[in-house]
Amino acid sequence: MNIINTSFKKIYSLLILIFSFFLILINTTHSEEKIGSIVSLNEEVYAVNTDGEKRLLDLYDEIFLLDEILTNKLSTATVQYNDNSTVIIKKSSSFKVTDFNITGLKDIFLGKVDKGSVIIESGKIAKKDNGSMVIELPNMTLEIKGTRFNIENNLDGTSVVSLAKDSFGNVGTINIASEGEVKTLFDPEQVVSVNTETGISERPKTDIEKQELVNASNDLIEASSIDENVIQKNLEEKLLNGNLLDANGDGLIDVSDIDIIKEGIKLEKQEKLDFIVDNSSDENTEFLSGVLNLSDPISIGQSMDEIFEKNNDLVAGVMTNLATYNNSFVTKSEFEINNPIKEKIYSQMMNENNNENNNIRLIGDIISKSDAATVQRMVNFVEISDANNEGANLSLQVLSSVADATAFYDVDFDDEEQSQIDRLMEDAVFSAANSKEGAIFLANIMSKGSEESVYMMMDTIGQVGETFEDSTLALEVFSSMAENDSFDLMNFGDEEQDLFDDMQDLFDDMMEDAVYSAANSDDGAMMLGNMMANGSEESMGMMMDTIAKVGDTDPNSTLALEVFSSMAENDSFDLMNFEDEEQDLFDEMMEDAVYSAANSEDGVSMLAYVMTNSDDETMDTMLNYISDVAENDPDSTLAVEVLSEVASVEENNNSILDTDTANKFTKFIDTFTNIEEEEEAEEQAAYEEEEQAAFEEEEQAAADQFDQKSSNRFFY
Repeated sequence: MNIINTSFKKIYSLLILIFSFFLILINTTHSEEKIGSIVSLNEEVYAVNTDGEKRLLDLYDEIFLLDEILTNKLSTATVQYNDNSTVIIKKSSSFKVTDFNITGLKDIFLGKVDKGSVIIESGKIAKKDNGSMVIELPNMTLEIKGTRFNIENNLDGTSVVSLAKDSFGNVGTINIASEGEVKTLFDPEQVVSVNTETGISERPKTDIEKQELVNASNDLIEASSIDENVIQKNLEEKLLNGNLLDANGDGLIDVSDIDIIKEGIKLEKQEKLDFIVDNSSDENTEFLSGVLNLSDPISIGQSMDEIFEKNNDLVAGVMTNLATYNNSFVTKSEFEINNPIKEKIYSQMMNENNNENNNIRLIGDIISKSDAATVQRMVNFVEISDANNEGANLSLQVLSSVADATAFYDVDFDDEEQSQIDRLMEDAVFSAANSKEGAIFLANIMSKGSEESVYMMMDTIGQVGETFEDSTLALEVFSSMAENDSFDLMNFGDEEQDLFDDMQDLFDDMMEDAVYSAANSDDGAMMLGNMMANGSEESMGMMMDTIAKVGDTDPNSTLALEVFSSMAENDSFDLMNFEDEEQDLFDEMMEDAVYSAANSEDGVSMLAYVMTNSDDETMDTMLNYISDVAENDPDSTLAVEVLSEVASVEENNNSILDTDTANKFTKFIDTFTNIEEEEEAEEQAAYEEEEQAAFEEEEQAAADQFDQKSSNRFFY
């Protein structure tokens, strides 16, 4: 019996020994499992394994389960774990993962912070419903659900935790447990503290604490970026320092190992980028764009290709942000490998212009910042898209956006880039001739575009006028510029004098074409009136001079009168403040307007309207010219007709003239009455003179008859 017991004890001891061996073997294997990598570090950072072995960490080094990462008072480190959780370990701090599983029935991330401070952005595990992320502190335990949070262990034994929006704009929750007390933190404005003496307490987050969590975004963006040059440089340094691993297992550590390790690092980073893409939305692409902006162009191209296929809604937002950063992937054509994905993106953007012209603005912004090859490629896309979308005026819209961008960024194109813009300009201007919005876009280019673009555009507008006899494009462009107060920007100064002289000549020709075309256009007078009211002194002087030429060329023209009527309708006369030369032109134009009214079917009504709505000075000028008409043509009834029309308009409108206007017309009536009285007095004097002459003639005739009779008697 004792022998049996002894044998059983030996067998039992052996089983215990075997079980212990396997347990040790399992723990050893488990502790040597890679669960993350160092993605950023400053100064000396160490890892201590379960055997107490300490190793100095370098960029891209592997982190294993149960490794405790230690920083000193000068160092920091950032670790990305296999579930895409990222941990920023601050100075004089520690962090250790004690359990990690993303392949079992339940995903687990169990971490521990014994000292110092860390910022953690949770990854897949904490975002899953069945995932469990728990962080242990000396005096509390945190259960995390999808968020960014900050942990501090102070020297006085107080532990502090707060949360913030993560990289995708989401705020999760933290369940805090300490000595039987439980509290849920869900407000990013609050901070929860735990002290062994006072228990759990809550307070508002300070501005410094808020900013610290915001600043963490920069570290997270840098940690997630993919820059092959940085990776290559680091691995080469490791090779020189003897710290590189034998990746291909050939017994030699050389350059061939660098390529294998580099591809592994890039693969891991691409997996992280995939996670970012999966969690981004079209309303929140800032973090994703920031990561790509710090990546190398080829990696950006590969990522954009995947984004295009996987989550196309993100493309426009990412491209907009990259353009804002002046990223070379967008603005340069140095890598042919990126051209296919860029062609897909730009074609889509041009053919899906349905988002308040955001795509058009982006295209214009990109053109304004890009090298010649990129500009040429973009212009090709625009031309093809314009041809496939008849009436869309994509060329015009893009050029207008380029003008906006170049005006904002003060960018000048070089000769090759400008030639591409000119190529697009010619077709765009001709298409504007048949477009309702074309003149608006051209006006924007006129006011904001570069000198070369403006020169090219004015020259082409002139060609449009020569090609299409009835074209009012020049007039429409100037009218649109007047509405936007853009004439003051047309200053062809002394720099590069030859160019500016040519530009001034083109501007003058364009103004002349505009005025002449207005004479034969239904809306021409209205647009000229708008230009008169809002143009610069130089443009108004030029316009009035040309209107006078129209009157000299066509005696039946009522253009001057129509322009004044349009100005009266818009209460624009108060804006007319001229120097001597311009005032003379204005007065001459007024004279032409009044005289043309006398021979025009609608002239009287227009004059009445102008007089009713003009200022005192204009009113007086018109009265004088109406009086001149009456003096020069005794049969003219212009004054009476104007007064009658004014009275009729006021009666029909059932309105009463304001005091100023009534005074004007009282003066007009008095003036006209004085003229009538003078004419009546002159007529009466003439009548009396005729009567007196007739009387004297009769008396003379009677006297002559008497003398004749007396003479006859004498002879008899």
